[in-house]
Amino acid sequence: MVWMFVWLGLTLGVAAVVFLFASVVARSDAQSSGVPGDRPDEQGLRAWWRDFRSGVRLRRRRGALEAHHVGTVRMPRPVDTSMDDFFTATEVTSNAYVDAEELTDVLHRARERVRPLHPGERTPEA
Repeated sequence: MVWMFVWLGLTLGVAAVVFLFASVVARSDAQSSGVPGDRPDEQGLRAWWRDFRSGVRLRRRRGALEAHHVGTVRMPRPVDTSMDDFFTATEVTSNAYVDAEELTDVLHRARERVRPLHPGERTPEA
């Protein structure tokens, strides 16, 4: 039972190291590409911990939501159509992915190949 917790702790530690490494690499890539607002003091463990806490936080401040608001999305206008028109427009003429006749043939061949489990027992007939 103890080994389960040892392995769990080890995997959580490895996951934390991977997240830290990804954070440092992402920040260094952003800094080298000249993205404004990324200062050198915003790198490392402290910045990673701040980002981690802000991502885990359940409640968001209203100002943070407004800061990420870019624009409005227009909803498409609804189209009124009947079910008959819909099915006519989406009708497919090619063979289906699973053909009923092909599936029936496979089942009949499988039934013919079935051997009885015991020597005196007969297979059920359709």
